[in-house]
Amino acid sequence: MSSVTNPNHLGSPVCEGTISNLLAQDFRDVVPKVAESFEVAKEKELKKRDFSNKVEETVIHAKDDTSASETDSPVGTDESPKGRRSKSKSPSRHQLPEKIKISIFAEPAFSRIRKQFGITSRYLATQLASNWNEVPSPGKGGSNFYFVGDLVLKSMNDREIDFFKKFLPKYLKHVSENRNTLLSIFMGWYGISYRTPYGVHSERYLLMNNVLQSTQVIPTIYDLKGSTLNRDGGVTATVADTTVILYKDNDLDTSKGIQLDYDKYSSFNSSDSLHNQIASDSTFLQKCNIVDYSLILGVRPATSEPSVNDLGVPSVCGKEVYYLGIIDVLQEYTAFKGFETALKGLIADESEISVVAPDKFAARFCEKLKALFKENS
Repeated sequence: MSSVTNPNHLGSPVCEGTISNLLAQDFRDVVPKVAESFEVAKEKELKKRDFSNKVEETVIHAKDDTSASETDSPVGTDESPKGRRSKSKSPSRHQLPEKIKISIFAEPAFSRIRKQFGITSRYLATQLASNWNEVPSPGKGGSNFYFVGDLVLKSMNDREIDFFKKFLPKYLKHVSENRNTLLSIFMGWYGISYRTPYGVHSERYLLMNNVLQSTQVIPTIYDLKGSTLNRDGGVTATVADTTVILYKDNDLDTSKGIQLDYDKYSSFNSSDSLHNQIASDSTFLQKCNIVDYSLILGVRPATSEPSVNDLGVPSVCGKEVYYLGIIDVLQEYTAFKGFETALKGLIADESEISVVAPDKFAARFCEKLKALFKENS
């Protein structure tokens, strides 16, 4: 099966003889197979138990890294993903596990989401067959990321696991009613566990789309929250021998704004329709008590027309191609976040700080983006 070439992968390729390489092998073998089994099932109204459904497969690895799988629960069980990300160390190159248990959570719900966006098991197989790049803990959240094809696999901490259980049914309803949502498209929820010399190690992962879906390198990326305090970027990374600069809010000149060519934007036909979708997504996140999300804005020179696998939108002037999506949507506004808001409010105006109450965060987010994406003259 042919793989996908998306050069916009941060990090380093996973190496043979590592747990990351075994993870890539196992996901290629297990995930599309389980997805296909739910595709052929008769569609029915989802019940509460469908959001706690779990399918498990144990993959047995020989010393030469070949593998075979044993299905522990071929039709799924109604068991909630209670496992936690363990604090045991990952095995070294010479201590790789002989068995890895793969858990697939809430597959009936994710099968419905994938169908909504035309994502098939064959598509997953093609994506997962691509090269994997690993980025260990790039942000303050401490998550590990794998970039594979046009997808991103993100590890989850305990707080995110607990929150996602109650968030998933609401998310499914929102994306079902908003086909043009800018939110990350969550395609699957997985767990892995295996024994190490230090104990049982477990991780939870979310599989989602890569906002920067292009066959060309996107050299300029903005992470926009609408705040200004400590929102200066300029961090550089190397992607496919090209320097990529990661910017934030204060680095973007919004005086001229951005005019997208909506005649070539299949999702939206005007700036108003784009603003309305941003408002709908932000209102949903506000109702879910979520803050600290970002609009990722990628920019590259318009050297050619975007291909069929390219999600870029040309500018009206034809000089740039833009990529956009809302990410990091699992940050709940907890009591601790409220304390952070109060503390930072002592040294800066509330309009400048990143973490504010959900209603204020959403209103500011929409206001800043409405000013950014101008109506075409």
